[in-house]
Order: sequence, then C-alpha cells, then structure tokens
Amino acid sequence: MDVNQLVANAIHQRNHKDNPEVETITLRLPNYDGKTNVDMWLKKVELILRNRKYSKEQWTNATILKLKGAAETFWYKLCSVLDTEQIPWQTFKCKLKEQFNYAHSEYDTRYELQFLKYHNADQYIEKFQNLIIKLADWTEKEKMFMFTINLPDPLRIKILENAKCKTVDDMCHSLREHERIVKPSQRRGTFPSISTGTPMDLDMVDGGSGKGKQLLNLIDLDMPDGGTKNDNNLFTMNASTEHYDKLTRIIKNIDKAFDKGIGAFKKSRDHLDKLSSS
Repeated sequence: MDVNQLVANAIHQRNHKDNPEVETITLRLPNYDGKTNVDMWLKKVELILRNRKYSKEQWTNATILKLKGAAETFWYKLCSVLDTEQIPWQTFKCKLKEQFNYAHSEYDTRYELQFLKYHNADQYIEKFQNLIIKLADWTEKEKMFMFTINLPDPLRIKILENAKCKTVDDMCHSLREHERIVKPSQRRGTFPSISTGTPMDLDMVDGGSGKGKQLLNLIDLDMPDGGTKNDNNLFTMNASTEHYDKLTRIIKNIDKAFDKGIGAFKKSRDHLDKLSSS
C-alpha cells in the first residue's frame, strides 16, 4: 500500500465526523511516540475504552490517531506490510509491543547497532531500520555514521565517496547498488591469518630410532663443573628464541588489525564531518 495513500487516509479519519463517539473518545486518549513504556500506555488506553463501553472493533481506529513520531511511522509501515488498515486490536497491540518493548532499552538498541553483522544488503538494511526507529532522538548524522561503521571496507569506502549520500536512505540505495559490484572475495569478514605452532612430532620419542635419547639430552643431567647438589642451575637449559619470535609476530599482526580498524573508524568520522559542514 502506498505511504502517501496511508497518510491521506489517516488525515481523512482525523477530520471525519461521521462517528462522533470515536472522535470524542480519541481526544481523551494519551499520545504515544514510542519513547515511553508501551505496556503502561496500552493499559491506560484499554481502561478508557473499556469504561466507555467501546467495542474492540473500534479500539484500533480510535487509538492510531494518538500515535506520534516513531510510533506513527511504525503504524504506516505495519499497514504497508499487512496491506490493510483494518487491523484487529490484538494484532495491533502485539505488533506495537514487539516494536517498542520497554524492556528493550535504548542501551540495548545502541549495543545491537554497534555490533550489527553484515551478511547482505537487504538483511543489513532491514535490521538497521528496525533498530534505529527505536532511537527517535538520534540526528541524521548519527544514523549515517552508525550505518557505515559495520560495513565491509570496500562497500563503506564506496558509500563514503558517494557525494550523493546525504541521508540514510541515500546510503541504503548506494549500498544495494555497490553490493552487486564488489566481489565476495573483497568483502571483509576475516582477520589477518595468524600461524599456529606445529604439533609435536611423536616420532622424536620413538625408542627404536635412538631419537629418544637425543631428546633427553636436551636436559643437562650432569652436575656443572665445581657445582654441588644444591646449585640452583641444576636442570637449567637455555630458552629457545623461536617461541618468542612467534609470539612477537602474533602481537604485531593483532596490532596491525587493530590499527586498521581505528583508521577506518577515523576516516568514516572525518567524511561524515565534511558532509555535515558542506
């Protein structure tokens, strides 16, 4: 269903006087913008409608006129998904609670956005939009920054370099467009490989080959010259530098991966600052 048609229908319902009972009771219902406890708001609405002896068939139509901001946007989206404006109260109530569950706090929403995983453009955009609608106080600049931060490097660079991307909707369109171009092999998703240690060769302790004795000789069982049984350097052997070299390489690889992520973060932030100042 076209969004413009939904808006026109809502305005028509608001101005329509054929059902004075619904219009009168609507004025007494509290507004809801998605920022407060949805359960408490629903209880208040149901209490008022029940006391006024309104049938449940009228509850949804009486209530939607009090939706504001993100909650009103949710209503239009729900009508579009279900392809109807005649939504039963229980369905409307259930969907509204799913969207604006008070237990799902702003902190949890921000956390989900920060670690949003990218699999494909449609999945990423749908999940992002479902989360961002719960943060009605966010500016467009904040939304644009959060949209790009978790994208694969090639896609993020393409979007940030696109001068036409002035809003999140522009970025969504650009993401779908460039996803078809970027090869799967270029997408981010793996960290620099870190080699692991080679498993011990059990043949080294094969008693029949004489290598077992060679292995034991790594430990000096002889007393040091001029030493006594109480010397502290008994059974001491020099540590191999090979293990330290491997550890150093691992640390360097981790540092490089971290620096790369920080660099991409700063680049995204600087680009968005330029867009906002232009």
